[in-house]
Amino acid sequence: MVGDDERWSCVSVYVAPEVVTRKLGYEAEFHEPVVTAPALRAELLRLALSPVDATTPHLVQRLLDAVFTQAPLGPGRFSPEVAQAHSWLSGDAGRESLEPLSIGQVAAQLGWSRETFTRRFTQATGTPPYAWHLQERLRRARRLLRQGLSVGAAMSLTNPMNVVYWGGAAAAVSGALGEEPSWQSMAVFFIGFFAASLLWCWICAGAIALFRRALPARGVRAIEAVCGLSLVGLGIWLAASI
Repeated sequence: MVGDDERWSCVSVYVAPEVVTRKLGYEAEFHEPVVTAPALRAELLRLALSPVDATTPHLVQRLLDAVFTQAPLGPGRFSPEVAQAHSWLSGDAGRESLEPLSIGQVAAQLGWSRETFTRRFTQATGTPPYAWHLQERLRRARRLLRQGLSVGAAMSLTNPMNVVYWGGAAAAVSGALGEEPSWQSMAVFFIGFFAASLLWCWICAGAIALFRRALPARGVRAIEAVCGLSLVGLGIWLAASI
């Protein structure tokens, strides 16, 4: 413990993400901002107090070897109440809700005051509840984006309507020119088309983001419901017209 009148310093060791990924064999997502590992602490202190020279990279390599092959993380440190709050916040982060997180409600469920809950959660996790909740939502969003990108690409590439559409677009270019277009003409057409499509997508996404911030949560949900019903109606109409 450092007193108010005592001098102190902080030494940080930054390891390249690809080094950690190579050691683990997969991309790391650290769900625990605080790690209980006495061996790791001792190695870090020894490394921080050692002078920086040509051997420092080798010391970092030895530290990584110790962490990923030998050093246990130790037992869980959460109290039952904090563990329950951790579970609630994790479940709330997975909900598609525009409502802000209510720390008061979580604290009330535990029978604590807001200040007591915030202090004990921060002591246990190293992160305030609001910050932890935001980080968890960002982690979930990144995972969903990675999953959705591959699924969306596969659906787009194998969609028969897309194949027919792009085949018709190529034929339309030929009809507009009155002759078989060169590959340069086709490249100019499709590059311009894709650029315009991306620009329009960004404009629409920006407009949607502005509306979501300006409108109340109920208004956003009502608009989403209307859009969903409209899509269902359009699908039924297209199916009936085939």
